[in-house]
Amino acid sequence: MQDLDKHLERVVRRQMSRRDFLKGAAALGMTFTVAGPLLAACGGSEGSSDAADKTLKAAFISNGEVGVGNFEITGYNAFNEMVATYGMESEYAEATPYEQAPEVLTDFANRGFDLIIAHSGGFQSAALQVAPDFPDSWFVWTIDGDSTGGLPNCAIYAFSTNINYVSGAVAGMMTKTNKIGVVGAIPIPGIREEVASFIDGAKYANPKIESAEVIWINSFMDASKAKEAALAMYGRGADVIGHVTDQAAAGLFQAARDTGNRACGECYDEVTTNPDVVLTAGIFNESLSMNDLGKRLTEGTLQPTIYKGGWPEEWIIQGSYNEAIPEDVVAKAEAIKADLISGELVWDPRKVPAS
Repeated sequence: MQDLDKHLERVVRRQMSRRDFLKGAAALGMTFTVAGPLLAACGGSEGSSDAADKTLKAAFISNGEVGVGNFEITGYNAFNEMVATYGMESEYAEATPYEQAPEVLTDFANRGFDLIIAHSGGFQSAALQVAPDFPDSWFVWTIDGDSTGGLPNCAIYAFSTNINYVSGAVAGMMTKTNKIGVVGAIPIPGIREEVASFIDGAKYANPKIESAEVIWINSFMDASKAKEAALAMYGRGADVIGHVTDQAAAGLFQAARDTGNRACGECYDEVTTNPDVVLTAGIFNESLSMNDLGKRLTEGTLQPTIYKGGWPEEWIIQGSYNEAIPEDVVAKAEAIKADLISGELVWDPRKVPAS
């Protein structure tokens, strides 16, 4: 328990009323549409007039830090948009290891949170463990997951895992050595599929790809390990490397910079933050999914099911293209994206090896 107490002391938790959040947002020049009277529901129960004046409490739990990188910051920003739109109070717990998640989830549930969002499929087992003891709280996890355990207060917002397919296609068309690579974080199922989508997209656009190496660094945040892995792959001839990490991607980008090579981003439009090395990036459009979640919760229509979305639903979008990419490559990438959206091109999900 001492280790847990120390972790909880490190965790940043911030409670924020609608007024406080909107005041801060206004200072930053941000605007949101705020919903009218709330019809609150929790634990799968029907909304009622008795709950109309209730201010819902929502929590956000992340494995990484919410203010840096690409993945957690995207989800956390979308969470805050939802909180503002639907007038919720909120807290968050960042840097939460998967093995300590049951205690953190339990803490939020004990304090009466109506909605507890775990921002990774890696939290699924913890949520399924805790949820039966707190029927009045909704436990929702995203970006992936495969089972709600038949529990009436659990839901999943699952994104298609082909987020990197178009980026992979760009890598395949831009490589000069026909060798690419991917830096992977922790090899949980969804991430293994995201890595595969990059590789398969590259091979679809360029059948001459000779090798597609994957190195797992077992961390979302360790930039030094990501740099070491990227340097090793660049040293073996890869000239474009993608990633499925979070703030660790900074190490990949530095390796690309140091060696004169290229990289692809993920989750955030990392061309805007690293324009000298990043070619493009697939993005989880969590603003849409979080808004849907907030709407369903306040209306009392949230169901214990798996909600799914991908390219056709615009839950996945493609970020900008580096100005160094030739126009014909951008055109081909956009055509591939259009085929994914229309369903003419269907990617059969697969998992790369975990080691």
